[in-house]
Amino acid sequence: MFCTHKIFAILTIFLMAFLLQPTVTRAEDVIMSLAPSTGTFRVDDEVDFQVTVTSGNETVRAVEGTISYNPKELAIVNVFTQNSVLSSWTQKPYVDRELGLIEFGGTLSTSTKLSGSTIFTIRARGERAGNTALIIQRGTVLNISEEGIASNALTGTKSGEKYVILPEELVDTSPPTPLAV
Repeated sequence: MFCTHKIFAILTIFLMAFLLQPTVTRAEDVIMSLAPSTGTFRVDDEVDFQVTVTSGNETVRAVEGTISYNPKELAIVNVFTQNSVLSSWTQKPYVDRELGLIEFGGTLSTSTKLSGSTIFTIRARGERAGNTALIIQRGTVLNISEEGIASNALTGTKSGEKYVILPEELVDTSPPTPLAV
């Protein structure tokens, strides 16, 4: 019986020490996102979406990821890399229009803190009326520590999960009917 109380006391001390440990939190999250994250547009309208990264206090050396979409709802017209914070591409944005995937990857010339920095821009066109989304399926934001250790600093993603595509406006092209006098 004495042994049972001793074991219980030791387990309680270890449990309390574990539970009362200070937790380490980051000052800011490292987020890959799509902007705008919501919106409404019409069938055949072309809309630009920016893929961005905010790294808080973390420095970033490389970024890569995969974005998915429904190719029956959205057509990717083009991707633009001119305003990218990346200095070179390991995988220029590649659009698989059949599977509805956009894959990309690249590096920065130096480790840099990013604040809503553009990775690339997607120009899409609404194909049919309804709800659709652009989803960041996979993402990596590479950080290299002072010790030279590489790690994925990404803590979350903010996909474009709610886009509404409205039907084309019906335009009456028939000539006006004359008024009866």
